[in-house]
Amino acid sequence: MNSARLGVSIPSEFSQVRLVGAALRGVLTDLGCGEEQLVTIELCAVEAINNVIEHAYKEQAGHQVRVQLAVRERRLELTVSDDGAAMPDGALDRVRAALRARDSGEEEALVLGQVAEGGYGLGLILQTMDEVSYQREAGHNTLQMSLRLEPDATAGASGVASGVASGADLAAGADLGDPAAATNTEDPPERRGR
Repeated sequence: MNSARLGVSIPSEFSQVRLVGAALRGVLTDLGCGEEQLVTIELCAVEAINNVIEHAYKEQAGHQVRVQLAVRERRLELTVSDDGAAMPDGALDRVRAALRARDSGEEEALVLGQVAEGGYGLGLILQTMDEVSYQREAGHNTLQMSLRLEPDATAGASGVASGVASGADLAAGADLGDPAAATNTEDPPERRGR
């Protein structure tokens, strides 16, 4: 599996979120990532971006959501950043505690649906990624996620998803954040809490 870098900035509109999923899918497919991991990584990215739009920007257009992907030595680093409202203090810790309680069969009151603002989206991210951290600094929010990538045993040397620019094209600087280039007319993905 080779290395790659991708940076995408999209406007804070749900209709733009799928562009990031397509870009990530293109890069990771080109690198030989397996379909199962592709789906979960794409879903985590979409959940994180939806949370930014819904909670950090209160669904107001005119802001930017920045996504950076780096892959090196089969390690994925995915960063979603914004300049909106901060994530509630301790949100990641509360979701982690709810996941631990659920997994160990502890008190049933600690379920993701009862975690304030966003148990499901954050829960999915925490369950999928190896490491997750959040930082707020100088008015900027940064959610960092990392995951060890497993190669796709069924893929050939290179498998670019049809209809999606290759990872090499995207890493070379294809700009998917240009609102004029967006032609997505599908319904936005399901929105879940931050």
